[in-house]
Amino acid sequence: EKLYILLIIISIITIIFVALGSLVINFSYLSNFIFARVGSQSEMNDVFSRLINELRRATPASDGAYFIQSAGTSSIVFFSDVIGNSNTERIRYYYDSGALKRGLVVASGTPVIYDISKETILTLVKNITVASSGIFSYFGTGADVSSTPLTYPISVSNIRVIKINILITETIRGVKSSRNFTTAVSPRSILFQ
Repeated sequence: EKLYILLIIISIITIIFVALGSLVINFSYLSNFIFARVGSQSEMNDVFSRLINELRRATPASDGAYFIQSAGTSSIVFFSDVIGNSNTERIRYYYDSGALKRGLVVASGTPVIYDISKETILTLVKNITVASSGIFSYFGTGADVSSTPLTYPISVSNIRVIKINILITETIRGVKSSRNFTTAVSPRSILFQ
């Protein structure tokens, strides 16, 4: 009879330890998942803040070129004084190998030139999946970003609003999760045209 009671006690203790172990593992998974989600949200807030600020301040290039050099679904090239040296820098945001990157070329020389071979590149966000509509969409006068974007080839002088749509796909402990981040910006230079 004592052996029977001892087996029952050992069984109960074993069940309690298995349950606690399972709870710790699930809590660890949940906390990792939450921290990864919060991290990607914070990362995207930083990227969008920088991108919006630079696009809003876009101005004609120091060599006189239009403030948007090129506009595609996976890249945009424009000019903005981001380092405060009274010259505009050439800024390129683009998709490359699952990442959103930013290239910066500082104007130099007299007359001013933008030496593309001196572009500095920074990876901003990884694990990006490009939607069929692309990362960048462009809208014309009076356009609502929920309407149909401008069609390609786009005349950059027709762009009034730029919509940025980034889909991040993360895998945390074997579980795939996607988050979509979207914003729109209208460069201030457009107001003076």
